[in-house]
Amino acid sequence: MASAYDMRDTRNTIIRLDKKFDKFPPMFITAGGYELTRDGIVAYAKKLEANGVAVELKVYPYMPHAFQTMHGYFPEADEGMKDIANWIRKVLSL
Repeated sequence: MASAYDMRDTRNTIIRLDKKFDKFPPMFITAGGYELTRDGIVAYAKKLEANGVAVELKVYPYMPHAFQTMHGYFPEADEGMKDIANWIRKVLSL
């Protein structure tokens, strides 16, 4: 049975959503270098930034989707978790 969600259909992407970006908070966006949706994540970060949202994007080479959940097993996952925590501290001025 075919899925109602076709990943090849470019209408099924967050980048196409019309948003009012003036209400968006600062964002730290991460992607794994081997993430299937990496290009879409990068495009979304660029769209946000182009619309005035403070965005910090970091792509971790050779990492898959949700690689941060593998902290303790991969140094890159530990680095990703530290980067997220440091970004939160910076934004909250802690």
